[in-house]
Amino acid sequence: MKNKTKQKKAKKGSTDVVGGLQWGDEGKGKIVNMLGVKENYALGVRPHGGPNAGHSLIIRKETVVLNTIPCTIFEIPSLCGAGMVINPILLVEEIAKVKSFGANPEKNLFLSNEAHLILPSHIILDKAEEAYKGKGKIGSTAQGIGPVYRDKAGRTGIRIVDIFYPDFGKKVRSLIKAHVENATKILGYAVDKKNLDEELVKFFNSTNFIKKNYGKNCVNCSTFVNSYLQKGKNILSEGAQASMLDLFFGTYPYVTSSRCIASAVPGELGIPAQSVRKVFGVIKAYATRVGNGPFPTKIDGVLEKELREIGNEFGARTGRARDTGWLDLPALRFAIMANGVTDLVIVKVDCLDSFKEILVCTSYDLNGKKKKILDFDMTLEKDNIKPIYKKFVGWEEKTSGIRGKTDFPKKCLEYLRYLEKELNTPIHTVSVGPGKDDVVLY
Repeated sequence: MKNKTKQKKAKKGSTDVVGGLQWGDEGKGKIVNMLGVKENYALGVRPHGGPNAGHSLIIRKETVVLNTIPCTIFEIPSLCGAGMVINPILLVEEIAKVKSFGANPEKNLFLSNEAHLILPSHIILDKAEEAYKGKGKIGSTAQGIGPVYRDKAGRTGIRIVDIFYPDFGKKVRSLIKAHVENATKILGYAVDKKNLDEELVKFFNSTNFIKKNYGKNCVNCSTFVNSYLQKGKNILSEGAQASMLDLFFGTYPYVTSSRCIASAVPGELGIPAQSVRKVFGVIKAYATRVGNGPFPTKIDGVLEKELREIGNEFGARTGRARDTGWLDLPALRFAIMANGVTDLVIVKVDCLDSFKEILVCTSYDLNGKKKKILDFDMTLEKDNIKPIYKKFVGWEEKTSGIRGKTDFPKKCLEYLRYLEKELNTPIHTVSVGPGKDDVVLY
């Protein structure tokens, strides 16, 4: 007689996603680092983007900016995913940086063989294209991101796995030659050949370093990540850039060249869509934007400068000053919907401590019609959009150092409760300072 006892299926692990809901710079790195410590994750992954995104965290009371390596590197094994584009020169520099702060990258850092490499000529092309566009430029970070993603889509790109093949140098030089011809003959850009040669030496030195020291850590992204899920282990995904910069659903054409919403994560890691469990949507208590493009709630004048200085709103990678403005609920409603956000994380609440009055954009006036959610029948750049504001009396009390929800000033709690209600999403964490422990589990 056959044994009819049903065996229980092994419980598979899940994937939680941390993503920005504005125009980037929301402080995702700190939140990822915090969750990697407090929650039960076995692997941290960064699925997309490149060194145009700087994620900051505090280690030993010093600010550490990571542009490529996931912020979980100090706590758990961490993978640069298949959707990433990697500058090997910067990666090697960053490896040395995290080692100096106590990380063990030889053990914990893994690279997807499918991730594409940024060549020195990608950066040249990026600068040439921005110069060619003149006043119509996007506001690129000039890190070669757009050109390398274009090569990826055009099937001429070079991947991590190519480092290990004999024709690697030939492929690199052939692609660089094409890039230089494009920059000089089509875009009229003066290429500094001497500098390019110097950067190319650094490039090959760096790829040789990766081949020699991290060859065993270069993996098939899908196989590697699924091996964790199949063992019942949970994964934390660290999004780069933010929803309003998403290639499909951001404020196009002023967007990045990769996908930034949560639904793109399974595709870029090669894991089942149903493995995604929670989506942590990170927002500032106000709004910022860097580079060109529409920004409806931008503040002008002295007030903007004051908020920029308090919040230290300067690019972690480029040092560029960020435009600063009030919170934009119509854009956030769209981002929450598109990402399927389950938990809100609100950062930099302490940066509003000194303001007597705080504004929130509750809806848009679009040619006399009220819009509560951003949709792409409208364009923020061209349509006659006017933000409609609700005014809040500021709490004018110090929130840094607070560790319990009941310790918040009454006016601050009113502000947070209003946001939670209007965005119809529960708040998970409130950040009141730059440190990993400067948080309140709401």
